[in-house]
Amino acid sequence: MQDVRDKDSEVDNKYRNILEMANDGIVVVQDEVIVMCNPAFADMLQYETKDVLGRRFVDFLDPVATHLYHENQEKFIWGQQNRPSFRIRLLNSINETTTFEVSTADFIYDSQPAICVIARNITEKMALESAIEASESRYRNLFNSSPIAYFTLSPRGTIQQVNSAACRLLGHQESDLLKRNISTFIPKDESDVDIAVQILIEINQGKSIKNFEMKMTRKGGESIWVSLTASPLQSSQGVPDIGFMLGDINRRKIAELREQQERNRANLYLEVMTHDLNNVNQSLMFSLELLREKMELPPTVDDMLRDTRWSVRRSSRLISSMRSIINLRDNPPETVKCDIYESIQKGIKLAQDDLPWKNLEVRSNIDPETYFVAGHSYLDNVFFHLIHNALTHDEKDNVKVEITGEYMSSTNTIRICIADYGLGVPDGIKDLIFRRTGHPDQQLVGRGLGLTLVDQIVRDLEGEVYLVNRVENDYTKGAKVILELPVWVEIIGLECGRSACITFYKSNHCLFCDPTYEVLLSVIEEMGLPSYLVEVFNVDDPDVNISASELPMLPFIKICNEELTGFVGADTVRTALMALMVQSCYPGNLE
Repeated sequence: MQDVRDKDSEVDNKYRNILEMANDGIVVVQDEVIVMCNPAFADMLQYETKDVLGRRFVDFLDPVATHLYHENQEKFIWGQQNRPSFRIRLLNSINETTTFEVSTADFIYDSQPAICVIARNITEKMALESAIEASESRYRNLFNSSPIAYFTLSPRGTIQQVNSAACRLLGHQESDLLKRNISTFIPKDESDVDIAVQILIEINQGKSIKNFEMKMTRKGGESIWVSLTASPLQSSQGVPDIGFMLGDINRRKIAELREQQERNRANLYLEVMTHDLNNVNQSLMFSLELLREKMELPPTVDDMLRDTRWSVRRSSRLISSMRSIINLRDNPPETVKCDIYESIQKGIKLAQDDLPWKNLEVRSNIDPETYFVAGHSYLDNVFFHLIHNALTHDEKDNVKVEITGEYMSSTNTIRICIADYGLGVPDGIKDLIFRRTGHPDQQLVGRGLGLTLVDQIVRDLEGEVYLVNRVENDYTKGAKVILELPVWVEIIGLECGRSACITFYKSNHCLFCDPTYEVLLSVIEEMGLPSYLVEVFNVDDPDVNISASELPMLPFIKICNEELTGFVGADTVRTALMALMVQSCYPGNLE
């Protein structure tokens, strides 16, 4: 018998040691008196263990909430397993209350029924819960009060959550929107492309869409324009949801469409006017030439006819310049290899023919096949108008013009300087001399369209044109026009065997092809790269022997060895282009 008691005592001491090492507070209550207490419980209440033993457990309960402990305990049946935990408030040694989460269990202690109470301090947990709840409350308030329409979608596009702005945007109650698929509010485009499906595919691949403009359908069938920003959202289930943000841009798009309609109408009127005026000028020129050849006219009358013919030709040039500006904007010609010498000689001849009573003397250091630039069919007009301008604004009959050229290795451009000995241009209008478009405050009125056309052509070729004094600090000694045009770079022999550094694959049925192509071109222009680096393939073109099934997805961009798919942002394109520029085979790096 003594051996059994010794063994039981050994077991009790073993469990007692385990309880005393526990981090949670543990007490044994028997007949409402604490008969055992571990150090953790005493420390939580800032007591010594001996000061806790022998006291009633209820003495430590917050008097205001004592009933909560008794009510929860009375719900339990003696010996009940898996009891739920509950919260109580206990007083420490200086009468401060602390919230605990407790679990209780019935057992026999010293042959008498007792309750084991396990207490855990949850003050920090409650503070965290309160902070989370406050944060969620702020988020809900922001979510509901935001003027931007917010939608939370499932990966399949089912609407799970909306805010008030979303309801106003689509004209539906929240209950009408929830559980419906977003595709019911997104119509197909003119090419019968399922926009909703392509958006969901893009987002489910982990990509984001920013500022994508599309139409949606309101209640009643009304279409509105919105700007979409969407991205994956992490959810508690592990499967990402989709966050949709829609901005109402309907008024802006309507204004843009009206502006486009008015522009098209104005272009139509301009086309008719320029065509008819050109016919009138041709008739006038024919009549004037016939009159001059068939009749003997006095010298004064002959001079008047000469001036009239020149005025008619000036009118024709104005009409021609206007048509060229429109064509450059709407149908820019393809960039080709151009010999600067040939364009200069054509410009000299045309200018001299237009002003035959003046003697033009041109000195130049540019020889045939010396400088080749990336130009097009309008390049001859640049030199015609610049030389013609020098002839027109020089009061002398003998006009001298100096033309020099040099290669600028720092910018990989050809710099052409055209200097005259005329009246010069005051410093105050040098920056405006090439402008007849743009803001009215930045236009120079009364100078024709020749120099404006020059500026348009040079900028279309990704070059630069500006005006300086021929003699520094003295504009009266004549002007000097400086042209900088990009050098023609042969890209046929790329080391990789491709015909272009950048290949863009598109389709007529691809939702993101056009927006992505616009992003690509805008970044190329921003970085000052030549547009001839880009080669475009439309997989719907029967002459292109590439099927969309051969590509990962569309749009597909290959920038050197890097491949980009789907809707691509400007930052991604910019990074890929920077990597291209440091490649040894990049045309700009070739010796």
